[in-house]
Amino acid sequence: MIISKEMFVACILAIQRQEEYDHKCIDAFQTILNEDRIVIGYDNSVLSTQIINLLVACMNDNGQWIEYFIYDLDYGKEYHEGSVMQKDKTPIDISTEEKLYDFLKDEYLNS
Repeated sequence: MIISKEMFVACILAIQRQEEYDHKCIDAFQTILNEDRIVIGYDNSVLSTQIINLLVACMNDNGQWIEYFIYDLDYGKEYHEGSVMQKDKTPIDISTEEKLYDFLKDEYLNS
Protein backbone atom coordinates (compact mmCIF):
# COMPACT_ATOMS: atom_id res chain seq x y z
CA MET A 1 0.00 0.00 0.00
CA ILE A 2 1.56 3.26 -1.10
CA ILE A 3 0.85 6.32 1.06
CA SER A 4 0.16 9.84 -0.14
CA LYS A 5 2.99 12.22 -0.92
CA GLU A 6 1.72 14.60 1.76
CA MET A 7 1.83 11.91 4.45
CA PHE A 8 5.27 10.69 3.31
CA VAL A 9 6.73 14.20 3.39
CA ALA A 10 5.10 14.95 6.76
CA CYS A 11 6.65 11.80 8.26
CA ILE A 12 10.15 12.57 6.95
CA LEU A 13 9.91 16.17 8.17
CA ALA A 14 8.67 15.02 11.59
CA ILE A 15 11.65 12.67 11.95
CA GLN A 16 13.97 15.50 10.95
CA ARG A 17 12.37 17.98 13.38
CA GLN A 18 12.60 15.46 16.22
CA GLU A 19 16.26 14.81 15.43
CA GLU A 20 17.02 18.55 15.44
CA TYR A 21 15.14 18.97 18.73
CA ASP A 22 17.03 16.03 20.25
CA HIS A 23 20.36 17.60 19.27
CA LYS A 24 19.34 20.88 20.91
CA CYS A 25 18.41 19.00 24.08
CA ILE A 26 21.71 17.14 24.06
CA ASP A 27 23.57 20.45 23.73
CA ALA A 28 21.54 21.92 26.61
CA PHE A 29 22.21 18.89 28.82
CA GLN A 30 25.93 19.18 28.12
CA THR A 31 25.90 22.87 29.02
CA ILE A 32 23.83 22.41 32.18
CA LEU A 33 25.89 19.45 33.38
CA ASN A 34 29.17 21.00 32.21
CA GLU A 35 30.11 17.77 30.43
CA ASP A 36 32.59 17.28 27.58
CA ARG A 37 30.98 14.01 26.59
CA ILE A 38 27.62 13.59 24.90
CA VAL A 39 24.82 13.48 27.43
CA ILE A 40 21.56 11.94 26.29
CA GLY A 41 18.49 12.48 28.42
CA TYR A 42 16.20 10.29 26.38
CA ASP A 43 16.22 8.23 23.21
CA ASN A 44 13.69 8.65 20.40
CA SER A 45 15.45 6.24 18.06
CA VAL A 46 12.97 3.43 18.68
CA LEU A 47 10.06 5.50 17.42
CA SER A 48 12.02 7.11 14.56
CA THR A 49 13.27 3.72 13.43
CA GLN A 50 9.75 2.31 13.45
CA ILE A 51 8.39 5.24 11.43
CA ILE A 52 11.19 4.71 8.90
CA ASN A 53 10.37 0.98 8.80
CA LEU A 54 6.73 1.81 8.15
CA LEU A 55 7.66 4.21 5.33
CA VAL A 56 9.96 1.57 3.84
CA ALA A 57 7.15 -0.99 3.90
CA CYS A 58 4.54 1.40 2.49
CA MET A 59 6.81 2.52 -0.33
CA ASN A 60 8.26 -0.95 -1.04
CA ASP A 61 11.71 0.58 -0.60
CA ASN A 62 13.87 -2.43 -1.32
CA GLY A 63 16.81 -0.22 -2.24
CA GLN A 64 16.94 1.45 1.17
CA TRP A 65 16.57 4.86 -0.46
CA ILE A 66 14.71 6.37 2.49
CA GLU A 67 17.50 5.56 4.94
CA TYR A 68 20.10 6.74 2.43
CA PHE A 69 18.22 10.05 2.05
CA ILE A 70 17.96 10.54 5.81
CA TYR A 71 21.35 9.33 7.03
CA ASP A 72 23.80 9.63 4.14
CA LEU A 73 22.30 12.65 2.38
CA ASP A 74 21.28 14.35 5.66
CA TYR A 75 17.69 14.84 4.50
CA GLY A 76 18.87 15.89 1.05
CA LYS A 77 21.27 18.60 2.28
CA GLU A 78 24.30 16.61 1.07
CA TYR A 79 22.78 15.80 -2.32
CA HIS A 80 24.43 17.24 -5.39
CA GLU A 81 23.65 16.62 -9.03
CA GLY A 82 25.01 13.28 -10.17
CA SER A 83 25.70 12.01 -6.66
CA VAL A 84 23.02 9.33 -6.87
CA MET A 85 22.83 6.99 -9.84
CA GLN A 86 20.94 3.94 -11.00
CA LYS A 87 22.98 0.84 -11.80
CA ASP A 88 22.96 1.91 -15.46
CA LYS A 89 24.44 5.32 -14.45
CA THR A 90 21.15 7.18 -14.93
CA PRO A 91 21.08 10.04 -12.41
CA ILE A 92 18.45 9.99 -9.69
CA ASP A 93 17.31 13.27 -8.17
CA ILE A 94 16.37 12.63 -4.56
CA SER A 95 17.32 16.07 -3.30
CA THR A 96 14.00 16.64 -1.50
CA GLU A 97 11.40 14.55 0.29
CA GLU A 98 9.00 15.16 -2.60
CA LYS A 99 11.48 13.97 -5.22
CA LEU A 100 12.33 10.94 -3.12
CA TYR A 101 8.63 10.11 -2.95
CA ASP A 102 8.23 10.49 -6.72
CA PHE A 103 11.22 8.23 -7.34
CA LEU A 104 9.98 5.59 -4.90
CA LYS A 105 6.46 5.75 -6.32
CA ASP A 106 7.82 5.14 -9.83
CA GLU A 107 9.91 2.24 -8.50
CA TYR A 108 6.91 0.83 -6.62
CA LEU A 109 4.67 0.97 -9.68
CA ASN A 110 7.34 -0.62 -11.88
CA SER A 111 8.08 -3.52 -9.54
